Amino acid sequence: MQPVFDGTVVLQPVWRPGREGQPEERVAEGFCVDVELTATVGAKEVWWTERRWLVRSQAYAQAQEAALQRRLAQATKALRELVTRKQGKKQLFHVELMQATQAIVMREGVDGLLSYSLQALLTTRHVRAYRDRPPRQRRRCSSRSLCIATRR
Repeated sequence: MQPVFDGTVVLQPVWRPGREGQPEERVAEGFCVDVELTATVGAKEVWWTERRWLVRSQAYAQAQEAALQRRLAQATKALRELVTRKQGKKQLFHVELMQATQAIVMREGVDGLLSYSLQALLTTRHVRAYRDRPPRQRRRCSSRSLCIATRR
């Protein structure tokens, strides 16, 4: 596949004959490579040239693209649901959220295609003294946001 990525090989279209009165339909594209092979048959060494075709089906490529888009959408939805607050839902801390996000990205198979960052706002509130309790500071993680971006 490296010659295709380098641009040294031009992909050739593969056409399927259409039904009566219909034009030909492009179903794939690919290229061929000639490979010289040798083998020993009996006591003789035989050599021949084999032509190998590397072909990419357009229907298969479209199905793979649709599956990737579906996985990206599912991963994005699951990541957004991590930070939404609901009654009875355990609130995750930063380390737990990072582990959960990594698990979702790996489960959906979109590692490297989906980038995310987690931001938390830690607020400190002064609590006054009451009876035998001294004055103190109470820290609270007040809001979380998850930024998600898809890489192309």
